[in-house]
Amino acid sequence: MEFLTGTDYPWMCAECRAAVDECAEEVAERVALGAEDMVSGRVLIDLTEDSEAPLVLAYDRRLFCGGGECSKVTMDDN
Repeated sequence: MEFLTGTDYPWMCAECRAAVDECAEEVAERVALGAEDMVSGRVLIDLTEDSEAPLVLAYDRRLFCGGGECSKVTMDDN
């Protein structure tokens, strides 16, 4: 399974894209260890079906600049 990373969300600010990238690394490590799902908070994330698992993880952990969302949404990829 290929997971989406920060570059797949160009409208987010650099801080939020970096948060998604960090979560993508964690998700990839768990998959490499044989995990098929993971629990974050009260959310069960399916690692075999959900290509947006890193985004879900970053959201659940409130890692975005605005907590639960990117508050600096832009349409450029700076």
